[in-house]
Amino acid sequence: MAIIGDSFKQELEMQRVAHERKIADLQSQKRLEGDDATAINAEINQQIEIANEAHALKNLQIIEKGIQSEFDAANEAHEREKIRKETIFNEQYAKLGNDEAAKLLLKDQYQEEQLQLEQEYLVRVLANLEEIKRLAILAVLIYLF
Repeated sequence: MAIIGDSFKQELEMQRVAHERKIADLQSQKRLEGDDATAINAEINQQIEIANEAHALKNLQIIEKGIQSEFDAANEAHEREKIRKETIFNEQYAKLGNDEAAKLLLKDQYQEEQLQLEQEYLVRVLANLEEIKRLAILAVLIYLF
C-alpha cells in the first residue's frame, strides 16, 4: 500500500506551487527605500511567516487525508479478501456433506489460511505505520525549519 496516493502527491505539489507564488508576491512588495520601508518590510516578513505556517499546516492536512484514504482502501481490500476466502470455505464445506473428518481438516486449513492472511495484513500495517512515523517527523522538521 502506498502511504500517499498520486492524487495527494499532486495536491501537495499544487499547494507547494501556490505557496511559492504567494511568497514571491509578498517578497515583491518589499521596499528598499522610503521612510516607512522598515515598517512595511517588517509587516511583509510577518505575513511571510504566517504564510509559511499556513503552508505547513495545509501540507499536514493533505498528508493526513492521503494516509486515511490509503488506510481505508487497504482495510476494505483486506475485508473483501476475507469474505472471498470465507465464501470459498463455506462452499467447499457444504460439498463435504457428512464427512466430518474432511470437514475438520478443511476447517483447520481455513483457519490456518485466515491466520496467515491476518499476519500478512498486520505486517503491512506495521510497515505503513513506520512510513507514517517517518512522514510525520519530516513534516514536523519542515514546519520547524
